[in-house]
Amino acid sequence: SSGINAEYGMFIKLVALSVLLVLGNAYSWSEANGYDDCEEPEFMCRSKSCPKPEPLSKICAKYDCPNIEHLNISGCGFEARKLFAASWVLTDIDLSESMEAGNKAAFWKLFKYINGANDQGVKIDMTVPVINRWHMNDKYEVLGAYMAFYIPTVHQSNPPLPTDDSV
Repeated sequence: SSGINAEYGMFIKLVALSVLLVLGNAYSWSEANGYDDCEEPEFMCRSKSCPKPEPLSKICAKYDCPNIEHLNISGCGFEARKLFAASWVLTDIDLSESMEAGNKAAFWKLFKYINGANDQGVKIDMTVPVINRWHMNDKYEVLGAYMAFYIPTVHQSNPPLPTDDSV
């Protein structure tokens, strides 16, 4: 499951907390898609100064985002979207130590790729979203996972190949 995947178009629920909260600004909860259904939006925060998720339209005005279709399905903390086929760079998340350690290691592998560890030696701008995909069994136990970065539009036709075999 490693490498550049040009067939990553699929329906996916993006949990706003995982991507949008990191890029958050001082927006009201009502401006954050998917949070209208929350009885107490502060459920994620222990203090009132918790940053609210920035609307996706504002994030994609600052960062390159893949083509998406809003599916008008949302709930407390998520909005379902259809991502159209595009090139992504991805790596497995090593879960042998811990989920947190595996996520950090995967992120830094992908960060090195966009920072020039690729066959073209080019630095690639950060994009959104960063996607984690978890594979689970019938008992909802995690069997495996990977992290993916969207390849920016400018590189879609000729994405740089990773120099790290695990990417």
